[in-house]
Amino acid sequence: MTSARNAVVWIVALAACLHTATSLAGQVTTPEELAGAMASTAQASLLQDLQQRLDAQESETQRLRTNAVETTYDKGLLFQTIDPDAVPFQLKVNGRMQGRYTGFSGSGSSQTTRNHFEIERGRLEFRGHMYDPALQFFYNLDADTDDNHDVKFHDFWINYNFDDAFRLYFGKQKVASGEIWLQPSTTLRFADRDVATTFFKADRTIGLRADGVLGEEGRHYYQALLGNGLRSTDLQAADIDDLFIFSLLHWTDLTGNVGNGYSDLAWHEELAVRLGQSLAYTNQNEAGDSGVASEAR
Repeated sequence: MTSARNAVVWIVALAACLHTATSLAGQVTTPEELAGAMASTAQASLLQDLQQRLDAQESETQRLRTNAVETTYDKGLLFQTIDPDAVPFQLKVNGRMQGRYTGFSGSGSSQTTRNHFEIERGRLEFRGHMYDPALQFFYNLDADTDDNHDVKFHDFWINYNFDDAFRLYFGKQKVASGEIWLQPSTTLRFADRDVATTFFKADRTIGLRADGVLGEEGRHYYQALLGNGLRSTDLQAADIDDLFIFSLLHWTDLTGNVGNGYSDLAWHEELAVRLGQSLAYTNQNEAGDSGVASEAR
């Protein structure tokens, strides 16, 4: 049965080849012409297979080219997709270091003479978006020599910008307890923040934040935050009580755009006035462990 089936297959295959060869070469009358027609058919099949492979390779090359990441420099090392059909992605890397010299002559038993250099801020920042330009992220690593030479996640969050009036964040961030506290240290020009802000400000916490700009030219800014605690920046879960902190901040540029920082970085030629207010509230859980309650001090 097997031999008979194989014979039938060969007969059908030979008939197909004869038919194909006849259609390609017209009336085949000699063995040489028949062999040439069959060779042409095999070559055509091989060429078709090669063309399919080339098309598939070209398609894959185009896909890789579409999602390719371009590396440039634009106020930071920038990695991003540039093809409009690619999955949106952008990553910008920035770094900076602020050194400081301290010289102090102590005059009493409680005052220590100091004469040394230190690194006050060694920052490495990563920011960008993924999948959607409105889905953004920010990571800020901080290293300094006056804090056990440790490197910490200073700030980190993921946010979604619904529009300029409403942006939603989740992560570790500053508690809004004053406009100067919210100003980035890059605008301080090494003078650092005032004594009142340094000693009475809140710290960082993990939680939800919403902010946005309202009105013409973004003259009104607001921020609302719900977080773990007033000063829970580096605390573990066991050191945090079960009460949240609430903070609100709002400011309005009455005349002109004040801009960022202490200094007049925008170099205003005319008077610019900003009026603002902030509120931070938390209820200490004194009934619990005194170490847990210290998060609000």
